[in-house]
Amino acid sequence: MRQSALAYWRGQLKSMHRPERTCIACGTRAVKSALIRIAGDPQSAAKLGAAANRSGVRIDHKGRLPGRGAYLCQGPECDRMLLRPGRLSYALRAPVSESEMDRLISELKERVEPQGPTETS
Repeated sequence: MRQSALAYWRGQLKSMHRPERTCIACGTRAVKSALIRIAGDPQSAAKLGAAANRSGVRIDHKGRLPGRGAYLCQGPECDRMLLRPGRLSYALRAPVSESEMDRLISELKERVEPQGPTETS
């Protein structure tokens, strides 16, 4: 094994490049894995139709859905700032309806808030 490869495996070299993205709500730059990706694909919405109960805008948990993506911080402040008119539409370069926006905000709230009352005995 070469010396540089050995040093890499021991962790002695600089860490590898990690891509950064910008939050569309607050403008904070962070490592891509620390942000939530929102994928927008208007073609898929047209293909799936309303019968499938899916839209072109959805949260991409694994970061692999096709289409243009926008990134959002994981804080509730950014969820509220996302409600500004046209913010998500501008980032995705596609129109986002009120119903899609409401559904997206409810999914983000479910992610942050606990699922139900917790009892302590």
